[in-house]
Amino acid sequence: MIFHFPIISGNKFFEYLYDCLPGVPLFFALSGFLITRILISNKNKKNKKVLLKRFYIRRFLRIFPIYYLTIFFLLFAYSSYKPQFIYDLLYLSNFKIGFDGNYQNTIAPHFWTLAVEEQFYLFWPITVILFSKESLKLTSFLLFITGVFSLIGSYFISPYWLFFVDRTIGGFTYIGLGCFLACVCSDAKMLKQFNNNFYYLTAILSIIGVSGFYFLNTNILFTFFFSFLLIGFLILLSLKLNAYQLNKYWLLKPLVFIGKISYGIYVFHMFIPDLLNYFNLTFTDYKKVSLFNLGVLIVSVIVASLSWFTIERFFINLKNKFPY
Repeated sequence: MIFHFPIISGNKFFEYLYDCLPGVPLFFALSGFLITRILISNKNKKNKKVLLKRFYIRRFLRIFPIYYLTIFFLLFAYSSYKPQFIYDLLYLSNFKIGFDGNYQNTIAPHFWTLAVEEQFYLFWPITVILFSKESLKLTSFLLFITGVFSLIGSYFISPYWLFFVDRTIGGFTYIGLGCFLACVCSDAKMLKQFNNNFYYLTAILSIIGVSGFYFLNTNILFTFFFSFLLIGFLILLSLKLNAYQLNKYWLLKPLVFIGKISYGIYVFHMFIPDLLNYFNLTFTDYKKVSLFNLGVLIVSVIVASLSWFTIERFFINLKNKFPY
């Protein structure tokens, strides 16, 4: 969200930082990790058909309500949105943006990431249910490696192909990494070894990351390398921190709430500037743009909070009727 702010998206330093801090890839990887981990831990407890059915019901209740309310609102609010509507309706906006080679013909450019995730949901849960742990580990690793080579290959072909691949099948690279880590972490022995050697791994990954940043920072291939490294570390770090039950600390409770409304922030934040355009800010003025960005951040949190209490929480409670 922060990197969508005008003063940041137009700043060379922040654009460079954006290349090295994998927000979208981390979103994909966490999705793959969490979904795979949930399905692996429950697939032997329930009938496979029941588990699959409940998985899709729960995903529907979490993702669809405010997403479809939003795109139907956009359809009536913006006449220019009509050509894009069918792609968002069918979760195909990533292909539309990929073929266009840019975001110029879209009002809701960020929905391409949700499209990738929904496409992933079409086949991966069934794969997890049907495959053994070892087969699943191999499949997820192949998904990751295939994505890596597709991104690197498209980089050497042309910027257009790199953009297209990254917005379509390239997203499965990061999802595959998350899935693979979930498979590895489902092994109790592997998880114990990780916990016992956490600090050594942290030191090694830090040295590799800093070295890569120093020697390869002008190369886009470093972006891929650094993204994979950082994503893997952050996911494994989350497992380590979870052992300390950090939600007991009151200072972190606001972060727990932000986590609850994060989906709403994701859905709404790109439209908030239109709500604030009456400020008539000049985007060449650093102070005014900073104030505008702060306003977008605050209003995004407020709108997402209202969405949570008035719409999302109702559907979240319905999810409890379909436990894994």
